[in-house]
Amino acid sequence: MNATRPPALEALWHEARLDPAALGRIHLSGQEPALPSSFRVGAAAQISLAAAALAAAEVGRARNGVEQTVTVDMREAALECCLHFKIDGRAPEMWDPIAGLYACGTASDAGFVRLHTNFAHHRDGTLRLLGLPAGSTTTRESVTAALASWQPLDFEAAAA
Repeated sequence: MNATRPPALEALWHEARLDPAALGRIHLSGQEPALPSSFRVGAAAQISLAAAALAAAEVGRARNGVEQTVTVDMREAALECCLHFKIDGRAPEMWDPIAGLYACGTASDAGFVRLHTNFAHHRDGTLRLLGLPAGSTTTRESVTAALASWQPLDFEAAAA
């Protein structure tokens, strides 16, 4: 058994009820962080692409008896997955319209907060905290105005 094989890949392969012996024909290289992110985007991309490629190799083996080794580099996998994500055939916007960095606080205690609002429940929770209507119709300008009355650390504590 390959000691460096991620448990998530093994679990995915097992869940799909595929031949565990095939996992011995996979080679993974690279390490996190593959790209600048607080998420393990490299591992997610590598595991997804490796599982798909190995499954395709297994279809080929079933058809012609030829075993193939699958090699997936983590950084290359992460880069390959950039901007190719689609839902119902449509590429979503990279960022929610109100996601981003905002100035807040008074002149003496001014600072910044970064809003992560790509998930609707994160966006709506942030908007409720700011006293703004939940939903996608609230504007960035409204958020900017609402944050002007908050001290940065107070907002972070309340949001947490």
